[in-house]
Parts: sequence; C-alpha cells; structure tokens
Amino acid sequence: MKRLSKRIFVVFLIVWAASLLHGCAPQEQEKNTKASSASEAGTEGVREETGPKIGVSIYRYDDTFMKLYRSELKQYLEETYHAEVIMRNAGGDQEEQNRQIGQFISDGCAGIIVNPVEVSAAVGLADACSQAGIPLVFINREPSEEEQKRWQDNHMVVSCVGTDSRQAGTYQGEIIREMPDKGDINGDGVVSYAMIMGEDGNEDSLYRTEYSIKALEEGGMKTDKLFSGNGDWNKDQGRSLPRRC
Repeated sequence: MKRLSKRIFVVFLIVWAASLLHGCAPQEQEKNTKASSASEAGTEGVREETGPKIGVSIYRYDDTFMKLYRSELKQYLEETYHAEVIMRNAGGDQEEQNRQIGQFISDGCAGIIVNPVEVSAAVGLADACSQAGIPLVFINREPSEEEQKRWQDNHMVVSCVGTDSRQAGTYQGEIIREMPDKGDINGDGVVSYAMIMGEDGNEDSLYRTEYSIKALEEGGMKTDKLFSGNGDWNKDQGRSLPRRC
C-alpha cells in the first residue's frame, strides 16, 4: 500500500489552503514605492511588493502534528505570497478562538485560516467571516457535511482542507492487516482491541474509528472491542484512559 509521508501531506494541505486565500484576495496587492534621486541611484524608484495579511488560529500549539503544520504553513505563505502571517494559539478555548477571529476581522486580514477548537463553532465563524467579506479556510478538523453544504448553498467564500476520514480509517485497518500476525497477537483468531478516539462527536474521529474496524472485518478478521474512550487528541489523557475504563 502506498503511503504519503506526513511532510508531503502537510505541504499538500497548505498549497490548497493558500491557493484559495490567494485567489480570493485582491488581484492587485498594495505596493510601496521608495523614491531615490536619479543622480544618486540612477533609477526613478524601487517597487517592493507587500503581500496579504493572513490570520491563522490554531486550536492548540502543543499538538505535535499542528507544530509541524503551522511551521510549514507560515513559511509557505511568507515565501510564496510575501504574506504577513498573524499566528495565534487558541489554547483549546473556543471563546478565545472566537476573539482571535474577531480581531483578525477588525485588523482587515485578507484571509483567515482556522484549525477549530470545536467543529460545532464552524457555523458562527463562517457567518462572521462571510459577513465581513473575508475568505475563510478551515484546516485539519472538518466541519460537518451539512455545514459545508450550507456554505455552497449560500455561496459563502468558506472552504475546508482536510483528509478523507473514511479513507484514513481504512488505511489504519489495512496497516494492522499487513502485520505478520494481522493484529491477532495471542493467536486466538480474534483481533482484540482498545479504541482510543479523538474528540467526542468529532466526525473525523467517528469515521476513522468506524472504518478502521470495518477494514479489519472486511479483510476476514474477527474483532473484539475490549474498551474505548475519548482522549480528545491529548497524549496524557489518552494514556490515562485504560485506567479509567
């Protein structure tokens, strides 16, 4: 099975997010002209491009994946579009993230990128940015299909760049099937598993869970769930789950 490296995947998402924001920004960026004397410099002036101001709100800086993601995103936007990137940490607080988006709007950002703390907050954030006429891109954590359809039906300049969670879950199950013991570590013909999920109610988490087990069962494996729980994308919380279940 072909597997993309995490870095390639991150760059792929960044290109999509940046392309949407850049395409929706004004075609003519503001330019600063530095005048100089013809006798001193031999030219009438030097033109320097100033790129768009982009606001980025990350749900939590201590997430390992998002550390890499935000670093790549900032570098790409600055090098490719000469953008002024305003990066903010929501710290896992949706109210704080709401305030950050409001500030981005007040600051006149040409585009906003959001890794939402709570996917249910996508409705309010989409409406706020749409009313302000600012393109919005959600990354990594995907709002519901119903919400995305609302953007299309109302011609809102809002989009989401993420993975196919069903496919991701299928890959997880296939990886286990490719192991020498196919996940059946005690040889009893059954894959006994503990399912540590992400955020409760998050569609990405739900689909990855469902399709990972489906891939095992469709591959001829019997499964037995020992326990499951939500770790909320937090390593320490995930580690404590077996003791709580």
